[in-house]
Amino acid sequence: MRDRTDAAAPAPDPSASAEPVMEPVHRPLAAWAGAGLPREDLWDLPIGASRTPAPEPAGSGSGDGDGAEAKAEAGA
Repeated sequence: MRDRTDAAAPAPDPSASAEPVMEPVHRPLAAWAGAGLPREDLWDLPIGASRTPAPEPAGSGSGDGDGAEAKAEAGA
């Protein structure tokens, strides 16, 4: 019996997907715009790219929970 691992697998057919090629790009853009968020705040990175967010300004209410929101929740 012949080993099937040496046989070349057929190339995938790109037309086999029911999803339009640009759908993964357009869907989040539409949701972002629908939420009224500024386009410049949505990172549009190429595949394999990364980006580090800028640090939040002091007193912005985000971070380790030491802000006014945490104190209000604690009843202080």
